[in-house]
Amino acid sequence: MRPLKLEVKGFTVYRKPQVIDFTPLKFFVIQGKTGSGKTSIIDAITYALYGKVPRYGANVATRYVLSRGERELKVSLEFSLRGKKYRVERYYREFPEDSQVRVYEEGRRLNVKASEVEKWIFKISGLDYKTFTKVILLPQGEFDRFLKESSERKKILINLLGLEELEKVRQLASETFKNLEGKRETLKREFELLRDYTPEKRELLEKTLKKLEEEIEKLNEVEEKLRRELQRAEEKENLGRELSQVVSKLKELEGKEEEIEALKKKLSLSRKVAPYVPVVKRIEEIEEKLKELKFRKEELNKELLILRDELQHVQEELKKIETEKGKSKELREKEKELEHRLKKVQEIKEVVRELTELSSNLRKKEKELERAKEEFRDLSERVEKGKKLVSETEEELEKLKKSFSEEEYTSLKAKERLRTELLKKLKELKEKEGELEELTQKYEEQKKVYEKVLREVKELERELKDRELYYHAHMVASFLSHGDTCPVCGGTYRGRILKNVDTEGITELKHSLEMKKEEEGELRTNLKLYEQKIKYLEEEIGKLREEVKELRREIPENLKERIKELEEVKGKKEKLERKLKKYREALEERQRQKEEAREKLHRIKTEVELLREKIREKSRLVKEFKELYGIEDLEDYERRLKEEINYINEKLEKIEKREKEVREYLEKLTSKKSKVEGELRALSENLNSMEEERKEKLKELANLYEIAKSPKEILELYLGDKEAEIENRIREFEESLNSLKLKKSELEEKLKNYADVRDLDEVKGEYGMVKRDLEEKSKKLGETRRELEHLGERLKRKEELLKEISDLEKKLEIYRVISNDFRGDRFQKYVSEIMLRKVVDRASEYFYKFTGNYFFELERMARGREKDIVVVDISTSQKRPVSSLSGGETFLASLSFAFAVSDLLSGSANLESLFIDEGFGSLDQDMRERVSEILETIKTNVNKMIGIVSHIPDFAERFTERIVVEKKGDYSEVKVIY
Repeated sequence: MRPLKLEVKGFTVYRKPQVIDFTPLKFFVIQGKTGSGKTSIIDAITYALYGKVPRYGANVATRYVLSRGERELKVSLEFSLRGKKYRVERYYREFPEDSQVRVYEEGRRLNVKASEVEKWIFKISGLDYKTFTKVILLPQGEFDRFLKESSERKKILINLLGLEELEKVRQLASETFKNLEGKRETLKREFELLRDYTPEKRELLEKTLKKLEEEIEKLNEVEEKLRRELQRAEEKENLGRELSQVVSKLKELEGKEEEIEALKKKLSLSRKVAPYVPVVKRIEEIEEKLKELKFRKEELNKELLILRDELQHVQEELKKIETEKGKSKELREKEKELEHRLKKVQEIKEVVRELTELSSNLRKKEKELERAKEEFRDLSERVEKGKKLVSETEEELEKLKKSFSEEEYTSLKAKERLRTELLKKLKELKEKEGELEELTQKYEEQKKVYEKVLREVKELERELKDRELYYHAHMVASFLSHGDTCPVCGGTYRGRILKNVDTEGITELKHSLEMKKEEEGELRTNLKLYEQKIKYLEEEIGKLREEVKELRREIPENLKERIKELEEVKGKKEKLERKLKKYREALEERQRQKEEAREKLHRIKTEVELLREKIREKSRLVKEFKELYGIEDLEDYERRLKEEINYINEKLEKIEKREKEVREYLEKLTSKKSKVEGELRALSENLNSMEEERKEKLKELANLYEIAKSPKEILELYLGDKEAEIENRIREFEESLNSLKLKKSELEEKLKNYADVRDLDEVKGEYGMVKRDLEEKSKKLGETRRELEHLGERLKRKEELLKEISDLEKKLEIYRVISNDFRGDRFQKYVSEIMLRKVVDRASEYFYKFTGNYFFELERMARGREKDIVVVDISTSQKRPVSSLSGGETFLASLSFAFAVSDLLSGSANLESLFIDEGFGSLDQDMRERVSEILETIKTNVNKMIGIVSHIPDFAERFTERIVVEKKGDYSEVKVIY
């Protein structure tokens, strides 16, 4: 990842927009005074990528980096990665909903949410926030310590490599071990509960199951035979019941034959009169219609007379309205005149309202004018007092300055720091003495244990030797016969056989001896370590005592009193300086307020004059209008005008409304009269036509005189829709009668086939007994199967439990080992030692590139101390400590380790840039002379863009490529030089 362009606005000290073009830069310095905003450039790069700033913490709110007094910020970073260009833009505003993040690839905007930007950066670069802040921004100051302070090396590696996380691994392993242990106990308790579930019990259940299946099979055969017999008995029973029902229904039908004959006769008469039924119905309709038409004719005649009278009355009313309408022209003219006057009154009323408002404003402005005059007088007096106070304070401050020596105070403060160092050394001396005493005590205890174990080892060796001799004698004797010469002692073998040779005891004794020897070796090593530590502590205590004596000689006796005296004078001086500054600021503020008060007074006077002129003009207009119309009260005059206008309007509206209503009513009456007359004509014609039709229809009924004497009798004989119902009833009766006779014969024939079948109740009783027995056996069979299935599941669970417990035992052993190995800092120490070797190897490569003659090597120091870093000179093969390096060589050595750690931490990330923040310390004269040569060496041998943050002007001037940060009041500006 290589930065190309950074744009910031409203970010920390960069209130105004700033653009930094990194494209032409390769090896450069970020230069500026302390607090000017050098580190803020790196903060802005980190904020653009991850939305976080290292020095404020990972979860800092964006408002902390917002420039003071600003409401929004913008940070945009363009960078290259593996040949592609990317850009991240972050905008922050007062309202979170207005804030946003935009991501671009090769100029094309990507659809990446604000919450997913950090994941996207990790995906394309392989760097998360934590790694980025370690490999891009290197804590260079730590590498000088890393070189020279072996005691701090482990702490620095743990911090840089994040090995503190290993403690979390140990805690997790310990917790997992406890959880697994609890799970194992739970499984064991469950296994104990299943102890009664055995394969023998399953075998017994299988036999019972087989016997029940055989019994059920036999019962099923008997049940099937009885079920068939029961079916035939039920069929016989059903046939007999059905025959009885058929006989009963047949007798019932034969009793209804006379009723059916009467229905047939009634149906015959209905069919004869059926053709004349429509004629009868039409005659009845005509007679009913004639009655209605005659009644309607009488009503229409009465309505026509009423309409004629009403029409005459309305015409007379219309003539009266037309006469009254002719007088309304005069009223219209009067109304226009009144409306003109009303408009004028309303205009003058608006002027009166404005006049009232202006008078009120004038009174307010006059009061404001008085206050402004008073304020100006007060501020003039306060300015004079302020000038006097400043003059008096300046005189007092001059007197104090003469009684205070800054050089003496600085010298005494330096001595005070020596006193603090003395107290620190005394405390350290006491701690070292206590540590030596405790270590000596532990050494004596360990020595006693060692002597005891040594005695036990010798005792075991003696016992083992005796047993081995006894064993070898037995083995030799087993190959000799009576009278043979012994190959060991040369004597004659007398045939005595050794018995009870315990070979297993010898093996156990050897194992015990080995264990004791190992324990003795460990104790001997520990004793040596204790001796070395004691010697080292004694040397350190001697050095500390010498340092304490030297410090005590350099500290004066009356140091505290003199510093206190000078600090009191200094405190008074600083207090007076602050006081004077405050007085001067207050005086400037009062003078500024006085000028503002003067301007305010002049402005208010002008406003008062303008208001008075406007009031005079408005008053003149109101007076002229009242005199013209002789008005005393405008409100009363306006009310009377409105009442008169409303009266005229209402009167004209009533006349127009009445005329409209009368004309509409006249039209309605005329239309209604025409309609009634037309209806009367049509009604008379319809009456004559219907009378003729009635006479014709009566002539058609003469042919039925013998059957029916009147139209009413014809309708009584006619059945209508009931004919079909009666026909169906007759047909159903005949069909049912024939069907029942046939059914009776069929049933009697079928019953002959069931002569040998037993009674239904007898068969039912026997079938029920077999069925119950079968159900009991089947139920028992189901229970046995379920019990057998449950037993199988429990036996399977027992096997699973045994396997799970075995697996848990293996896991527990693993986690027990992890918990033990990770205890304390054992694993951290192991990993840090591995990483130290890797860091030294990688740093050696860089150091050799930079110097062409040196590389690093790890060498174990005397007295069991940790390995230390030494420098190897290739030309002479000589080794020397890193403390012997010159200033320039130390600079290159520290830089080599910085690059090495960066490479190792970056892992698979494509790292093309590196920033080193301060940390090289003050450069001596020799270093200043060689710095150009060193920078050229670094530039040639490192294929990365490297930026070094520094506030040292001499060091920065050596770079041809620079980013200069300049503080200007409450903001900073950036300039790129290349």
